[in-house]
Amino acid sequence: MALQNKSTERLNGFTSQLAKLTAKIVLRFNIKYRNFLAHFKRELVKEAQRQHPEYRNVQLAMRTGVDRRAVAEALRTDEDAPIWNGKDLLVLQRVHDFCERYQINLIPKHQGIESFKHICEASANGTLTAEAIATELLRIGAITNYGRFYKVNIQESTLKLQDDEIARQKMIAGISELLRELSSDNCVQSEFFAPASQNTYSLPKHHSLNG
Repeated sequence: MALQNKSTERLNGFTSQLAKLTAKIVLRFNIKYRNFLAHFKRELVKEAQRQHPEYRNVQLAMRTGVDRRAVAEALRTDEDAPIWNGKDLLVLQRVHDFCERYQINLIPKHQGIESFKHICEASANGTLTAEAIATELLRIGAITNYGRFYKVNIQESTLKLQDDEIARQKMIAGISELLRELSSDNCVQSEFFAPASQNTYSLPKHHSLNG
């Protein structure tokens, strides 16, 4: 029992560090929690199926910890199918549509039925405030303050998305390299069952997120 408790403790420690690393990546690339979770659940189930093609859905549920009904749904989902986008992106698209319709790049913050606030209220269904959505769009440079208006930075947003795509490809390449290093069974077994004093769960320096 003591050995089992130590193994569980080390596994929990590794899981915590893995979650912290994943959180940094998710925030760095503006990925929403719900969207990431849906993709992760689907990929977890499909990877388990690749590793165990003989498994039925109930066995895949046991292997992954995913509910059996969600396993069946994940296996039916097309890999390229979009799952969910945040309210901020929905609002931004509607603001872009407004600007294109009137050939302008300014939208009132609060006044009128076609103000930024009105678009937020119609899009977020009361789940998020206009101020919260504006904070996120201001942070990513999609809009800027312009007195009683927001200026829509369509070109700047496009350039930022292109820069993020280059950074994403570099990140994926780095993670793929790390996964190859961790792919052997011996490596995984020593990671979880080595004495606690030898188990620090630190990543190699050249895989630091800070470059």
